[in-house]
Amino acid sequence: MTKQEKLVNKIAESLDENKGHQIVKIDLRNIENCFCNFFVICHGTSNTHVASLTDFVYDEVNEELGEKPLHV
Repeated sequence: MTKQEKLVNKIAESLDENKGHQIVKIDLRNIENCFCNFFVICHGTSNTHVASLTDFVYDEVNEELGEKPLHV
């Protein structure tokens, strides 16, 4: 498993733990000139829930993998 795949799986796992809805992981590695390799999408129940999901994923990925997003 590559570093990117571990990151995507950790993000999806963190979203699931914090009750994110309809989590989708999209693999874009086969698309030429794409700016990213993976895209993760999910839904929240309110603006507060979505903000909580963002914070939770940021903290979990930073603690577990030492990665920080380029932009939130």
